[in-house]
Amino acid sequence: MAGQIRARQGRPFPLECSFEEYTEDIELNRIVKAAFRRVLQVPNLDREIARRMRFRYRAFDEVASVAYAPGSVPKIDFTRLNQHWQAPTELAQLILNQGSLRDESGEVLGISFTVDMNKLFERFVEKVVGEEARRADWQFVSQASRHLADSIPMAPDLLLRSGARDFAVGDAKYKELDRQHPPNDDLYQLLAYCVSLGLPAGLLFYAGKRPLEKYLVNRAGVTLEAISIDMTGTPSEIEAHARSASRRLIDLADHARREWRQTREHEALLSRSGLHR
Repeated sequence: MAGQIRARQGRPFPLECSFEEYTEDIELNRIVKAAFRRVLQVPNLDREIARRMRFRYRAFDEVASVAYAPGSVPKIDFTRLNQHWQAPTELAQLILNQGSLRDESGEVLGISFTVDMNKLFERFVEKVVGEEARRADWQFVSQASRHLADSIPMAPDLLLRSGARDFAVGDAKYKELDRQHPPNDDLYQLLAYCVSLGLPAGLLFYAGKRPLEKYLVNRAGVTLEAISIDMTGTPSEIEAHARSASRRLIDLADHARREWRQTREHEALLSRSGLHR
């Protein structure tokens, strides 16, 4: 009413009003639709996948078709209202941002995109480890901000915490282990994490089929482990391998927490004994 009186000076029309326009044509849906269209143009796409994608693509009929250039895809802010769309939107952004070739010859359209497998593997491992950690009642932190020294920051990919303490650390590397030579640089990095965080063990995640390998660091009392995730099976098989590897990190956290509690109990016992004397 105040707006009507102020702007219209008492005239009944036009009527001042405010409203929320609920529409499907929003940026998030435009991004997902553009990614659908981009993937459907990939040559020799699996027929069943293409059929399922075309079926879902029709749900976006009321959404505008936008051709996003690589690097121009808008950023989407996620809240509790659209959180359930975060995973498909981020995948769509990945597809659109990595567009690298678009060419036409007659009626044939050529299109491709590249994916940074290092980042993709890292995020895949973070996702699975996070789910398994929460299922085992652990706090999970990815890319945690820590310091090797006051002026030397570090950011381990995977941390499992309980309360205010870190109990397990891990790092993901998209590469296969060399059968002849251990991954020295990766082991040095993991050792720095373990020493800085005061942990007895750490775990490296690799792509491949190698069994669990352990390296005991002389005089440091730290065990460095390397575990592989077989990436050659079906999506469900790959996920199963990743979850199995994730549980190894949880085992390390459980062991570290037991040792920490035993140490605390032993110190408390010594303290009480000293008071009695």
